Amino acid sequence: MHGRGRREFCAVMNGVIVGHVAFKSTNFLSLPFVRKEFQSRGIGCRLLAETLHQFHEATVTLPSDLAVKFYARMGFKLSGERFNDTGAWNTPVK
Repeated sequence: MHGRGRREFCAVMNGVIVGHVAFKSTNFLSLPFVRKEFQSRGIGCRLLAETLHQFHEATVTLPSDLAVKFYARMGFKLSGERFNDTGAWNTPVK
């Protein structure tokens, strides 16, 4: 899907969307998820790896320590201090 600077990618199994990632403003990663029952099967890694082939760099703000660990395994590095601008702590990585 494309629209207003946004690109979306989905992982589909048996006609069901099991994973999703969107890029806003060319390389800002937004709304990544894998359905809970499909986690720990490599779907998130593959989805992210496939989408990153189209971008040389991506920036994402992570809402949880679990997400920070996942993106660190994918080669992302901290790119700033944790911040709280909406009542939830976020960690920026590139």
